[in-house]
Amino acid sequence: MKITEARLKELIFEEVRNKLLENLIDAYVIEELKKLGITEQDDEYEKYKQQAKAQTRRTFLKGAGAATAMGGGMGYIQSLADEEAEEFSKELAARRAEKAAYKLTGDYAEEQLTTMLNNAVNFSWAWGTERGTMQSSEKDAERGTVSQPGDYPLIVDKLGAIAVLSPEYGVVKKIRDDIRAQLSEGVKDLKPTVTKVQSGTGDAKQWRHDFPELYGLPWPMPVEPSGVPIRQNVVNSALQPTGPFRPDVLTTPQYNGMIYLPYEEIISDMVMPNSHQTPSEHYMYLWDKYVLRKEQK
Repeated sequence: MKITEARLKELIFEEVRNKLLENLIDAYVIEELKKLGITEQDDEYEKYKQQAKAQTRRTFLKGAGAATAMGGGMGYIQSLADEEAEEFSKELAARRAEKAAYKLTGDYAEEQLTTMLNNAVNFSWAWGTERGTMQSSEKDAERGTVSQPGDYPLIVDKLGAIAVLSPEYGVVKKIRDDIRAQLSEGVKDLKPTVTKVQSGTGDAKQWRHDFPELYGLPWPMPVEPSGVPIRQNVVNSALQPTGPFRPDVLTTPQYNGMIYLPYEEIISDMVMPNSHQTPSEHYMYLWDKYVLRKEQK
């Protein structure tokens, strides 16, 4: 079917008009969102933007024809836009209030701590000296060689490559589990199960250095004359009930497993490697931050 020149011009005009309308709505919505304090840095910026554009477009198409017939097209568009901005502002304020209220709940604290536990990099550390993305014992560092790949102390065991998480993992897991247990019982006014704070002895560097010996883990890893690590058979005996460690960790793909010390197995006056706090100090720090929402200095 042939399209007449007049019809072709009409189609081109409609296409240009639609694009101009979309550009106008897009520019207007972006400007209105800025007035409301919403920028591209907001997590839900694109959702707010698309919703506002859809609302503006619907309202415009509903009333623009009548407004044009009355000769007040642009003024009407502006009035519609103002109405949309006011409606969206109210809706956004309600959403923000709802989100702010949720952040004051135990459910939010439990969610935040679970997210922390699921990201193993939060608990990376070294027993010896870190060299880039590798780890070395002190003797290796002096020789300029490295022996531990990755961001965690690594046990090359018959079970495979087993990473050891920093002691802070056990503290975070305890506070998360304490919150979860109270929530499951319908408790609203959450209470910490740790109330007595133990101060530390020594410093984090010394505790980090002594950690493998204190908990019966091989360090540095014994190696063949060729430098290949000799597989050990220690992880099974290091796990509960015979040992202090637990393996119930969301493991990253490059490891065969990850283990951690439960809160009760961490020496009470240990100055932990990442927080530089004792277990009880770190517990109360996290409780204040995630449950009481106290400002941290």
